[in-house]
Amino acid sequence: MLENGHTRASPHQAALAKAAGDKLRHGRERNCDRLHASTA
Repeated sequence: MLENGHTRASPHQAALAKAAGDKLRHGRERNCDRLHASTA
């Protein structure tokens, strides 16, 4: 997702990328639904 050749991500972009990665990893967990059900 680089625009205009920029390779340095801002802290905000880095945080968004990390959050997206965590969400993807969490979605692959088998007990994901159980975790959400216990906290809902």
